Amino acid sequence: MIDALLLITAVGILGWSSLITINASVKLAQIYQLSDLFVGMVILAIGSDLPELVVAISASLDSLAGKDMSGIIFGTSIGSAYTQIGFVLGFMGLVTYVLATKREIFLVGSTLLLSVILLLLMGLDLMIGALDGAILIAVYGAYLMVLFFDGKHNSTNEALVIHPRLMTWLKLIAGLVIITFSAELTVNSAANLAVLFELPQSVVAVMIIGPGTSLPEFAISLRAVLSKRNSLSIGNILGSNVFDTLVPIGAAALISPVLIQSSYLEFDLPGLFVLTSACLFFLVYKRGIQKIEALIILSLYFSYLIFKVF
Repeated sequence: MIDALLLITAVGILGWSSLITINASVKLAQIYQLSDLFVGMVILAIGSDLPELVVAISASLDSLAGKDMSGIIFGTSIGSAYTQIGFVLGFMGLVTYVLATKREIFLVGSTLLLSVILLLLMGLDLMIGALDGAILIAVYGAYLMVLFFDGKHNSTNEALVIHPRLMTWLKLIAGLVIITFSAELTVNSAANLAVLFELPQSVVAVMIIGPGTSLPEFAISLRAVLSKRNSLSIGNILGSNVFDTLVPIGAAALISPVLIQSSYLEFDLPGLFVLTSACLFFLVYKRGIQKIEALIILSLYFSYLIFKVF
């Protein structure tokens, strides 16, 4: 019972500290005149996915010490990716008409599908090793370079308010520190909970930690669509999924090999590819996501959860 309360508290702190970090990141983006597209796909995406990254690194350090936490590492990233593109994007479609330009979809959507395929191929030997991890990080680095130069050349973000740089950097650092400690608490509580209730680590990660660490994306996307800034919402969701499928697992593998259950290759990753493809299809060929498309996306997401449990 105590571990369950600690887990809920830790996940809540992760979400809160991530919002602090994200707000500071956006202000820095305004200071340095980066475009809205870059802010959504990179600044917000990385900022809102810091919990997943720190959870993965913390769990990998535990694995290095002899306690295998591969289920937490892989499950958290996959669970977060499913939640963001399945639940968050689907929910946004019920709230408003979600649109994206073909240019935005091409930039991020193609990388997202490639990252899922790459992760699937690398996991065929049921392990993501250091070399695999380095490749995943390198792919994300190349993706960032493309977005950075595109964002600089298409900057539309006007710094109407001059934010104090020192205070903004201090808030960013404070947010990162809080995230680090709360992520460690999340990993330990989740591991204890899995042992207590005799649950697989992957189930705890996919059903609890993954959705919990996706709270920042949900808050950001809802705020963005209500403010009629769909580019930020779509960029954050798709950009976060690119990050989730490449960076946390890649960073963890550089520290300690990440073991993969065969079920991830047979069910989770193919399912994520199908769900992602459906969302991209709706965005490109259906002129956006409205209520019908949103209901289809949500149905696919909850079907995945039901099958995952049983």
